[in-house]
Amino acid sequence: MPFKSSAQRRFFHSPGATKAGIKPTTIKKFDKESKGLALPETVQMPDSDDVINPDKKFKLLRSKLKY
Repeated sequence: MPFKSSAQRRFFHSPGATKAGIKPTTIKKFDKESKGLALPETVQMPDSDDVINPDKKFKLLRSKLKY
């Protein structure tokens, strides 16, 4: 899986990535797959309306079931 942004690439190459449990082999894999890609500085977070709360999703599915 390639990096999604330059900020993510910088984090992976920082000491914090090792503390977060990201292995050097994972970093090499991401580097190889991202080589030559033009990455944006950051990636926009999805709007809160686009993300469905798991509890809300379960209630929605449950309401559609007919007993």
